[in-house]
Amino acid sequence: MVERQEAREGFLVYYRDLYFTDSDGDADSISLEETSSSLSYPYGILGGELDVPAQEQKAGAMIPIHWTCNQKINIVLESRISDRLGNVSEPVNLAFSCTTPPAVDIRSFLINVLSMAIPIALILVLGFWLLFRKAPAERLPVLRSTLLLFCLLLPLRFIHLVLHEGGHA
Repeated sequence: MVERQEAREGFLVYYRDLYFTDSDGDADSISLEETSSSLSYPYGILGGELDVPAQEQKAGAMIPIHWTCNQKINIVLESRISDRLGNVSEPVNLAFSCTTPPAVDIRSFLINVLSMAIPIALILVLGFWLLFRKAPAERLPVLRSTLLLFCLLLPLRFIHLVLHEGGHA
């Protein structure tokens, strides 16, 4: 097993490359079983089928396993490779330790929100100006009623969320 890690999109990613040989070239699956975890519930990790050609298995093949640290967790997985005849390899423990919370890039989020909000605000201001440029007496009542509508929607949305989530509870 070869261990390596890298940072990708603000997350730490662990790689465990499992090297194996199978003289018959008929290894067909890998099992991953959680042996210990810092979580209070099982993570639900499964193995899978192998799609490594028989010639590669005979000469020496590699299975890449990666773990993205998107939450704080310490976990140990036991991996075993099995073939079509039911032969199972010795267990290999894969330990992943994600001790720090993932770094969240807020700047890109703010840039995305502002890049959407500014054009929308400009379009709304332009539309308001085009509608009421010849009727200045109607501007203030329309602004007041629009503001009251949005102020009314806030508590209504809050009550809706409380009732909705209370229904789940």
